Amino acid sequence: MGCYCHTTHIAWTDRDCFLLLQRRLIFVAEWGDRSMLATIALGAAQSPVGVALGACVGHAIATAIAVLGGAIAGKYVSEKDVSLVSGVLFLVFAAATVLSMTMG
Repeated sequence: MGCYCHTTHIAWTDRDCFLLLQRRLIFVAEWGDRSMLATIALGAAQSPVGVALGACVGHAIATAIAVLGGAIAGKYVSEKDVSLVSGVLFLVFAAATVLSMTMG
């Protein structure tokens, strides 16, 4: 089936459409993240190479902590329990956001 780009007049396959949509959604979801904005500000004020290296090292450390923590937690907590708690917390935060928007 695919999709069609009206600006470039190119027909895309379903796979290409999916990948393009996926990248756009990730970009939009991550745009405006505070760490990204802080990195942009630091890059403008300091050495861009130093900021890029620091950001990469910081991300690698945070990812390593998350992976190790997940591996340890996985021995004691089931994936089903994590999914349940995550879903409940998501709904709680959504309700809190709605309430804060309506209450002022």
